[in-house]
Amino acid sequence: MNLVKFLLTTSWIFITYSAIAQPSAFDTKRFIEWNEHYKLSWEHFESTVDDDIFGDAGTAVKIMAKPYFVGNNIEYNVYTLFDRQKSWVFEKDEALLAHEQLHFDIAELYARKIRKKVEELRKRKVKDLSDYNKAINKILEESNEVDMQYDLETLHGGIKMKQAEWNEKIARELDALEAYKKQKKVIGRK
Repeated sequence: MNLVKFLLTTSWIFITYSAIAQPSAFDTKRFIEWNEHYKLSWEHFESTVDDDIFGDAGTAVKIMAKPYFVGNNIEYNVYTLFDRQKSWVFEKDEALLAHEQLHFDIAELYARKIRKKVEELRKRKVKDLSDYNKAINKILEESNEVDMQYDLETLHGGIKMKQAEWNEKIARELDALEAYKKQKKVIGRK
């Protein structure tokens, strides 16, 4: 590696809505759902690099919130997904992979914040779907800002001390929101 090298990564976080709750709400061949026990590897970065792309890697993550109703109550399935087909790598490096993993972890942190907000709104008996969507969009905007701040402060993972600080910060915040980790639901059992 050259002494002066800037690692450029890109991340996209966006939300999709659907009025239909589905057990399999996303293409599992294209997307990897966030899991604390499963880490990204370079083999997951399937998009090809073209001449217009500058940098060493690009991570595409998606926070998907799907509303549905149980009686008159609004519920949401919230997923944190890594998009294999939009994520790419030019130069494979373990430190860069750890940086890309943290982009995925940041998306999970904000998915947990969405789950928490949905629960708060539900407890307040909010019935208007647009109120939920506004709250979710506000959290997503914050997520995008934090994701950009992460890249700026770490110089896309190039400043090791800052990278370590962010690793610790996000781990603490994920732990603090452990109660809002996606729960696997078993349907049909008593």
